[in-house]
Amino acid sequence: MSDFSNNLAAFSASASSSKTSSKTKKRKAASAPPAAAAGAPPAELDLRPVSRVFVACPANIMTGGPEALHALCAKINGAGAAVQALMLYFDGDNRKRCELVGSARAMPPYAHYGTAAATAEPGGLPDREGDLVVWPEFYTGIMDSFARPVQTGIWWLSVDNNNRQYTQWGRGDVRHFCQSKYALEHLRSKNVNMSAVSMLTEFIHKSRHPKGVEVGGRDDVVLYNPFKGQHFTDEIRQKSERLGVKFVPIGGEGKKLTPAEVTALLMKSKVYIDFGHHPGMDRLPREAALAGCVVITNSEGAAKYASDVPIPSKFKFKRFDVDKIHARLKACLNTFEEQTALFEPYRAWIRDQEDVMDVVIDRLVDKLVNPGWEKEEDATEAEQGVVKLARVEQDLRDVLGRVYTTPVSEGGRVPDVVFKTRVRTALPGGKGNPFDWKDTRTADWFAGKRVVLFSLPGAFTPTCSSTHLPGYEAQYEQMKGMGVDDVYCLSVNDAFVMRNWGLAQGLEEDVSVGSLGFKKVKLLPDGACQFTRGMGMSCTWEKERGFGERSWRYSMVVNDGVVEKLFVEGGKIVQDSDPDPFEVTDTDTMMAYLGGAAGGKGGVEGGFAKAPLNASMPQAWCTPVEEGAKVPDVVFKTRERTALPEEGANPFDWKDTRTADWFAGKRVVLFSLPGAFTPTCSNTHLPGYEGAYSEMKELGVDDVYCLSVNDAFVMRRWGLAQGLEEDVSVGSLGFKKVKLLPDGACQFTRGMGMSCVWGSERGFGERSWRYSMVVNDGVVEKLFVEGGGIVQNSGPDPFLVTDSGTMLGYLNLKNRR
Repeated sequence: MSDFSNNLAAFSASASSSKTSSKTKKRKAASAPPAAAAGAPPAELDLRPVSRVFVACPANIMTGGPEALHALCAKINGAGAAVQALMLYFDGDNRKRCELVGSARAMPPYAHYGTAAATAEPGGLPDREGDLVVWPEFYTGIMDSFARPVQTGIWWLSVDNNNRQYTQWGRGDVRHFCQSKYALEHLRSKNVNMSAVSMLTEFIHKSRHPKGVEVGGRDDVVLYNPFKGQHFTDEIRQKSERLGVKFVPIGGEGKKLTPAEVTALLMKSKVYIDFGHHPGMDRLPREAALAGCVVITNSEGAAKYASDVPIPSKFKFKRFDVDKIHARLKACLNTFEEQTALFEPYRAWIRDQEDVMDVVIDRLVDKLVNPGWEKEEDATEAEQGVVKLARVEQDLRDVLGRVYTTPVSEGGRVPDVVFKTRVRTALPGGKGNPFDWKDTRTADWFAGKRVVLFSLPGAFTPTCSSTHLPGYEAQYEQMKGMGVDDVYCLSVNDAFVMRNWGLAQGLEEDVSVGSLGFKKVKLLPDGACQFTRGMGMSCTWEKERGFGERSWRYSMVVNDGVVEKLFVEGGKIVQDSDPDPFEVTDTDTMMAYLGGAAGGKGGVEGGFAKAPLNASMPQAWCTPVEEGAKVPDVVFKTRERTALPEEGANPFDWKDTRTADWFAGKRVVLFSLPGAFTPTCSNTHLPGYEGAYSEMKELGVDDVYCLSVNDAFVMRRWGLAQGLEEDVSVGSLGFKKVKLLPDGACQFTRGMGMSCVWGSERGFGERSWRYSMVVNDGVVEKLFVEGGGIVQNSGPDPFLVTDSGTMLGYLNLKNRR
């Protein structure tokens, strides 16, 4: 026995008032409450505050598990001084007796985590009530090696690797941490008291994220792990290899690849298959996806759960059907670029896992320090099985939400973001589209200039259109004479909507080649909300107006990128505010300030503030529903006509309608598109259905709806610009033929699993993927999805199967049957 272990034995004997090692063992065994059968009532909890965490780790082993354990230790220490974490190394070859290894330190690949190891110095080992030892699930056989009052926890990095060695499900003094939904459901099946359970995800360190991943030039190769699901993999190989598919193992036959070699192999191959049991959120499928591979799995173990392996459903096989798997492999090899693009949401989810873990650790430390709070506030939700990764992701969005809604201070820098603008490439009157995309950055608009910027909730909305924008347009020249270089109007709308709003407002357009918009006030499109978030001005009016993420109303003077003066309505952000205050961001207030300000250019050292961090999109929002499913029950915030056009004043008021108002007892066609005023949507998609409206009615359709993630104001103005015939009768909700459904808060779109972003491609925030469907009394009868699945930040905007012609073909065929 090593000196370190001798010290441990002496320490344990002293702590338990025992004279011999055998008595020590008896004392430890007696300290563990008796096991309870699964299905018995959940145990009463005996969880006490924690001040030190010892992360038990097998010494001198380099696999995914030990790396996760080092990351856990580092993250706890990074969460503040409330809890200290140390590595506790032991002999991993001995699963029956804890043999500590005092000389062990972090293996070289894990040294960057900066973890410290427990020592045999007095007080250096677990010996007190505030100490918690967290064991990986593989070693639960030795988890009671430290006498009480030392507390015990198990990190379920897998389920199956435990080999059923843990049976003490009725214990109330053990904390359980789940790396996967699979582990969580396993604990629930054993009737563990869920108040003792916490989600504890892990991540692939950014240093392991491949650089320079290329889609082109890859080998037509299918990779597999020779140590996982070998029987099933052999069956697939026997069929597919005969038909020309090449399979390559990742290691095996005595050859152990280094991490760099594995990454290189993944980056030059097209497909990785994994038909093993998925005992947890395995690393290799994630590494394969990051390297650009298509990933194909079964639905065993953790792969059963979308929150654990969130890949598109067509790449998961619930039944082992060799022919179907072979067909999918061939499709992936032959159309690789198209297929690998479908994994972008999965890749974004993997990249965000470290940020998610940071939020998880903050929450976990609170639970460790205040276990009473854990029991009182989490018990009901936990017992219902709602302790899952979706909640963790929501925590991240909540944390980021606090950042998004805390306004910058005067003297702060405006955020460095990309504005997706439309540059004029030809004079009016020519053929074709006279605009193209142009990426502009914050510096292009603010560097070396003193500018006024006012931001508002939305294009085409009443106060913004009647007062806010017109006021600054009228005072533009006067502001220029007061030491201002330019005036910008910003809104969380895309470039298409902003231009059409400017034209509707009568702003004078700059039609010269190279122009980005209008001659006086420049309209800045912040469609993906990046600038607004970075300014801390993000808000929603989801319940009040059906708006998703928008900008709170504010105005400011920015001098060379530095906020010189800031006016914020109400002095703070109010979510779902009923009033839309407009007291201090008007032109009079700004003119008064400019009249008394010194002016002059900036000259302050430095660049711009860092762009805001974004939370990944929950996989459920971008996993399309299947035919036979019910459409989601949501509220549509619509504008109801309350007066005839000639009666003056505002002839509209808000009206809440629900899904049932549009779908119950009807057979309807719905087509959904990325955005009002966008080219394909305006030139082809909507006009096609408007033209086919009467024919669809004759084919047994009660009505036709066009849905977009735009608010009711934008949708109406788009309909008018499209020449749709408006129903002007009192009580009308829009147009006579195709009805425009505003899904401004993206609730219906998320529920349909059709949510996507084109942030880097078009400056769009959350939008709808292009799809069409027939809905019969609220049930999806037929569904057409472009490309077969959602692609985040897609370069192309496919439009092949959701057109009116395809829909008419289906309706005609259905009628003939």
